[in-house]
Amino acid sequence: MKRYVPIIALSLLFIGACSKKEESPVEQRQKTESTIHNVINKGEDISQSNAVQALESMPDGSPIESSVPHGATGKSTLASKIVHNIPLFKRSISKSPVDSITGTWQYVDSTDEWVHVSTDPSNGIVLLWDFKDTADVHHTAKAEFLSLTWYNDSLLTKADINLYVDNQKVAYLHYDLTLTNGVSAGVALDGAIVGELEFSVNIQAAEGHNLDESDFYGTIHISFSDLTTGESYALDVTSNEDGSGSFRFVYNDNEDNWEVYWTVSAPDATGAQTVSGYIKDNGTEVARIEGTIVDGDFSGIYIVYSDGTRVSISEYLTDIDVDGN
Repeated sequence: MKRYVPIIALSLLFIGACSKKEESPVEQRQKTESTIHNVINKGEDISQSNAVQALESMPDGSPIESSVPHGATGKSTLASKIVHNIPLFKRSISKSPVDSITGTWQYVDSTDEWVHVSTDPSNGIVLLWDFKDTADVHHTAKAEFLSLTWYNDSLLTKADINLYVDNQKVAYLHYDLTLTNGVSAGVALDGAIVGELEFSVNIQAAEGHNLDESDFYGTIHISFSDLTTGESYALDVTSNEDGSGSFRFVYNDNEDNWEVYWTVSAPDATGAQTVSGYIKDNGTEVARIEGTIVDGDFSGIYIVYSDGTRVSISEYLTDIDVDGN
């Protein structure tokens, strides 16, 4: 199981680099380190929730997986890494007709297979599986896929999804797939981890591409609100066919507004990509972002403060699983 939720880790790692312009470089650095540690701890807390642990523990090969786009499994772009780590988009399985997968399915650990145990619900799908959390406590998970709409009786285009752990509802999601000429072109996911987060995810493939391709090209928008603190977050990523792209992250803690933005060039002859951007605190630039990415390695990106101090982001990524492996 992953130590952190990759989307959240990638989205939040730069919050701490944002510091008020009246602070000294030393205070900026201290604030950076303190805030990033707090963000990592937040990611750890979310990853330990029953909802996330249940999703991460879902065994491979569940029937519903065969009826949604498998999404980007390649790792050549940041966008592909993000899409790869959304549970519905993790796996590639040939699509199954709707009449062969409705009903209730139970995962049997001893035989490593999903068993069709009931035809109820006749117009929905229920998945049951057991898992142990990080404290080695046993739980039972149930995922309901209801209000289903299909394309050609094989591709799921709409669904209301409820997730239960030990018969307690821990998350819900509305899934809405858009098609272009019968091919998956975009998807919207709206829902919540009960009592913790409300979120929205919108993924749109670039013209001429679709969600079934091994690498993702298009746009990703993710936003969520922390129901316990009132903090809000928004992430926008663009990935182009030539390898170029952009990254924007906005964080609002009810008092301050932070913005991180960078662009990535197409790879040059050596495969290196140039990174250029900024960090703003309430609209005022407090640092530059610059450097290079080589073969997906982010350690060549630096935060450059107003006094010229350069800090590699690798110092902040030591304990974070950026690749989502």
